[in-house]
Amino acid sequence: MVNDSKVIKKYVKKLLGRRKRLRFLQVCLAVGNILSFALALVLLAIAALAPESFAGWTRMEVFSLGLAGLGASWAAAALIATLVALMSSFDSIITAKRLDDRYGFKDQVASALDLAGVEREFACAVRGQACEMVKNSKPREVFPFGLPRLIVLSAVALVLLLVASTMVFDEDLSAAQMRKDIAALSEKLRRYADERRKEARTDEEKEILERLKKLAEQLKKKEITKKKALEQAASLRKALGKKQQELSMKGLDLRKAAEALSKCKDTKPIARELLRRSVKGAADETKKLSKAIKDLKTLKENLEFEKLSEAFRNAAPHMGPFSGTSKKIARASKFYERGPTADELKKLAEQMKRDAKAAELNDLLQG
Repeated sequence: MVNDSKVIKKYVKKLLGRRKRLRFLQVCLAVGNILSFALALVLLAIAALAPESFAGWTRMEVFSLGLAGLGASWAAAALIATLVALMSSFDSIITAKRLDDRYGFKDQVASALDLAGVEREFACAVRGQACEMVKNSKPREVFPFGLPRLIVLSAVALVLLLVASTMVFDEDLSAAQMRKDIAALSEKLRRYADERRKEARTDEEKEILERLKKLAEQLKKKEITKKKALEQAASLRKALGKKQQELSMKGLDLRKAAEALSKCKDTKPIARELLRRSVKGAADETKKLSKAIKDLKTLKENLEFEKLSEAFRNAAPHMGPFSGTSKKIARASKFYERGPTADELKKLAEQMKRDAKAAELNDLLQG
């Protein structure tokens, strides 16, 4: 009967679902255990061969790092197992045969599934018997789940993590060297702060250097760990470098550059903005000039090209970080090259706009 076929197919479908779930668990456990063990082994090797890699770390931090690695290993294992399960395909007849073998049905269910579309009396009888047989069978008994032997690797991995965190902080091995390193770092930070203070030009720079000096004192008095001291020192040095970069406008003299550019009618608007100490405004005017040149609205005669070239050639020595592009503009316009001249002017505009604040601050500091 049709209903018998539906019952059998429905039950076999449950068996197939059980097999897929088991495949996921088997792959996940196998891969997860192997990855966990491998990661713990690597951590132990680092702790044994290069304990200085964990200088400044606490035991809990090292152990937490290991646990995070184990978590990542199991997440990767779950992903791999999901992909394997999705790609796995199981034959319905073979699955039904596993049921027959488990309960000793002598291929009754497999035959009934194979005869699902046949409506002869014999086929109906086979399906009817099979339908009665599957009623009391359970998928978990057909495909039982058992923990793999590899599960022991996870337990070993945890032990290895504990050993690694203990080895790194063996007093006999690293305590003396740690104290020596901390003292050397403290002295280095203090000396660096004292030397740079002589070159400091702004209150912000002096404040950053003072904080570096205090950090050196904290480290010396063991009020802060080496790890945190290094992190804070890196952050302060980055801030100091940024502040000094803002002031690294060597050779920039807006007044003299403006004086040179004012000799050409096309660059007079740029000169006016430079005299006002508005590098951003000069960038806008430079961009306008680039567009005008490209649109054939200016530089219609060779003499105008020559004037522009002379203006930028004379301005270049006073343009600081913009001198390289200024020289390229002078060279391009000297040979009456409209496209390259416009392109270099556009580059100069972008560069001036990007560094406007630093250039204006530099000019103010120079007076």
